[in-house]
Amino acid sequence: MNAHHDRALNLDRINTAPLADVLALLDGLYEHSSWVVEAALAGRPFATLADLKHAMAEVVRHAGHERQLALIRAHPELAGSALTAGTLTRDSSHEQSLSGLAHGSPDEVHALHELNNEYTARFGWPFVLAVRGPTGRGLTRAEIIAALRQRLVATPEVEMDECLRQIDRIAEIRLHERMGLGVEAG
Repeated sequence: MNAHHDRALNLDRINTAPLADVLALLDGLYEHSSWVVEAALAGRPFATLADLKHAMAEVVRHAGHERQLALIRAHPELAGSALTAGTLTRDSSHEQSLSGLAHGSPDEVHALHELNNEYTARFGWPFVLAVRGPTGRGLTRAEIIAALRQRLVATPEVEMDECLRQIDRIAEIRLHERMGLGVEAG
């Protein structure tokens, strides 16, 4: 247990450890997209954790349309086949299970399936939502369904920006968890 404590993730370790070690520690912050963290780490050292989070968000913001689209498409559909098949990443599985997405009523499961299909047909990418929500405590299934319905009416440009904002929030929550911090906004 002591050896694990000595290897705890903190800002000093992020700033000073070899790049390969830090990339391994931060793997999965951005779903199947380690390029985001790798590009942000080029700005080491970071004075604060907020500086690191900002650097990662800036990488995403300036990545270009095709790379942003690939980042969005790297995310699983909420309560989709990957959840039921058990093929989600560890992080995504944990987040979706906390929201109770796998345990919805038949009506909720049907609504999510139909809305996800409509969303993907409209935008060409999966609906991305930080299911842990703005406080980190998690959104209810009803809140997730309502968000999906609300976002279906957005323009593709607005919705793409919202997906990228949600992806940054997901990465922020994952980073906070790995550092043993609360997952509240910040």
